Amino acid sequence: MEIRGVEQVVHNLSTYTKSMVAEIVAGCEVVQAKVVNDAVALAPEDTGNLKRNIQAGDIIVEDDNISAIIESNAEYASYVELGTKFQKAQPHLLPALIGNMRTFEKAMAAAGKRARAK
Repeated sequence: MEIRGVEQVVHNLSTYTKSMVAEIVAGCEVVQAKVVNDAVALAPEDTGNLKRNIQAGDIIVEDDNISAIIESNAEYASYVELGTKFQKAQPHLLPALIGNMRTFEKAMAAAGKRARAK
């Protein structure tokens, strides 16, 4: 028995995988920007420093995982988000993330469609 075309199948799968990853990353960038904008809008404002320091970080692609980082460089950001013994929590990052779950689902579905169309 001889099987032909295996190399072409492997090549096609590799090309599809690269295309799919690229489309997922593009979708993550869109959702990441939306979460940042929403977090900035939800963040409490005193001096404006917290809002100014909420930003999109790297998109990290590792083996079977893609992560979109959203960060705040304000050293007190976690205290505002989670609260302390003396200060009530004022969540803004988590509500922004949760509020965009449907946006993420739609972006990933669209990424899959675009990758299959290539």
